[in-house]
Amino acid sequence: MTHAIQHLINNFLSVPRNFRNIQGNSFGFTPFDTNQLRQAQILSDNYFRISRENASDDPIAKVMEQAQQDAQQYDPELVRYALMVWIVHDPEARRRKLKIPPLGQRAPHITVPKLVNATPASGTPASGTPASGTPASGTPANPEPTTTDPPLTNLDWWREDPQLNEHHEHWHIVFPAFPANGVSKDREGENFAFMHRQMLARYDAERIAVGLQPVKPLSDFSERIPESYNPDNDLVYDADNDASTPNAHFTPRSVGKQLTDLAGNGPKISTLMNFRQQLLNGIGKTYGQDDKSANKFGNDLETTLHNTGHVLLTAARDPVFWRWHRHIDEVYSRWQNQQAPYNFSDAPPVVIKSTDIILAWKDKLLDTDKNGSADGWLSYAKQTFGGSNFDADVSSNPVVTNELQTKMKSRQFVWTEDDNSSQVINYLYPREYLYFFRVQNTSNQNVDITIRVFLAPEELVNSRVHWIELDKIKQTLKPNEKAVFSQNCDESVVIRKPAQKTSDEMDKTAITITKREETGGLSGDKEAEAFFCDCGWPFNLLLPRGTKQGFKYKLFVMITDGAKDTVKPKHSNVAPRKCGSLSFCGAQQWDELYPDARRMVRDVTIKLVDNFPDV
Repeated sequence: MTHAIQHLINNFLSVPRNFRNIQGNSFGFTPFDTNQLRQAQILSDNYFRISRENASDDPIAKVMEQAQQDAQQYDPELVRYALMVWIVHDPEARRRKLKIPPLGQRAPHITVPKLVNATPASGTPASGTPASGTPASGTPANPEPTTTDPPLTNLDWWREDPQLNEHHEHWHIVFPAFPANGVSKDREGENFAFMHRQMLARYDAERIAVGLQPVKPLSDFSERIPESYNPDNDLVYDADNDASTPNAHFTPRSVGKQLTDLAGNGPKISTLMNFRQQLLNGIGKTYGQDDKSANKFGNDLETTLHNTGHVLLTAARDPVFWRWHRHIDEVYSRWQNQQAPYNFSDAPPVVIKSTDIILAWKDKLLDTDKNGSADGWLSYAKQTFGGSNFDADVSSNPVVTNELQTKMKSRQFVWTEDDNSSQVINYLYPREYLYFFRVQNTSNQNVDITIRVFLAPEELVNSRVHWIELDKIKQTLKPNEKAVFSQNCDESVVIRKPAQKTSDEMDKTAITITKREETGGLSGDKEAEAFFCDCGWPFNLLLPRGTKQGFKYKLFVMITDGAKDTVKPKHSNVAPRKCGSLSFCGAQQWDELYPDARRMVRDVTIKLVDNFPDV
């Protein structure tokens, strides 16, 4: 029965390529419009109610029946959004392992990159060797770029990456701008600021690698915007050919356009200015220096200035999306910069040196010990990097590297909705690696620690907002222990689990019906390990692309006190099950606390120390 329901959900959530013309609904839906969000909340709350009240009488089928009725009365996109919020958060839907199909299956026309043959800028080709093979049939002979600004076309492949766009959409489903089933996710406002800042840091890393400057914030609302945007024809719908009216849907934008008031009750530029001024005026008054203010300022920023601006502006495919979010981050920074420097006074009694941070290629480790993956090559590392070698420089070891590598690959996307024609998609992929950390406990007691790993382009290390969080690992050290720890890059706390590595995993539901059958006999922690949740950064974009000649980055590792980092569970003494991306999504349980007591990347994004350490 669950399989049949999943198929029903898949079909209901699928969006035809020419959806708007078929439906005849010209007003469009955005999850950032206040009135539409209010209606979506009413619908999703009703789905939660139906599920609860019919717990013993096939609740999922009854919810789907109601959703189909709602789609006849309301904008089908609004209903789909409300249903997806319900799928993610409803206990019964989660118990039955119901999943939202990937964006590439639900709406390929808004997912598949328009520029399928993206090439790096002159002099800065992608790292690694391009994927070999003959281009698939169906590849457009003359793909049209999304913007008329040539340097920006070199990043079309990144802005239009299907997994990137799905991540952003799914985060806003996991964290809707309203309480889901009567509960708001813990520290949602703080997470909003953190997650989007991380997206910006990664985009800026890609920009400077192709010779562009970091994103300029769109802080002047009267500016004539130099970045154009040319969406794919499948995205364009404008019933009256007037971009100022609310029924405009992904209309093209030429160079020099300005933000304009929307007609009727639509957002006005003056509204944006008022929201911004209210937020800034509240710093030091409404918003103090405490943890609650970190969340409240983020919440208010998201639901006022951010959301209203997104009714006027578009999604991650558009270069201006990033300028808008850099301005949103700029406003959050105005509050955040009031925080005191972090002075490491609560650091645990441990020692780690730069030579204790060891990177190793996974393929090289396989050559060394094909069975090492069972324990993350920890046995090999303890013997090779620990013991009598604990203080040795191991940089000459053949498995060790001081660089990270990526390559551009390609895969075929099949338009199953139409005639099964195929299209080549270019995408980034990292050469897989492991971390090994050597850490010494200088005390005669057990010490819990959190190892936090960050990455930034060398030229941006003094910019607090440009440090990319790569991982954080919790460990326990025995008294006076000289320990060696390992961590596989595909276990990173920022990425979606399980890591989507193959073409099938990227373009199909990560947890397929076949996978569901394979794991049907599991329970408890093993089941959680098999499924996790669908929130998180895509594995293929774990690392910035860099350049073929090599682009310098700094890897920064800091260790915090694990005891002070630990959050007491809300409901029991048993720690909440982790989500796939602990950093971006927190705990699996919707009403559990975020499992890290520290401010989200506070230690890097606030002033760190009065003088930034030499990294």
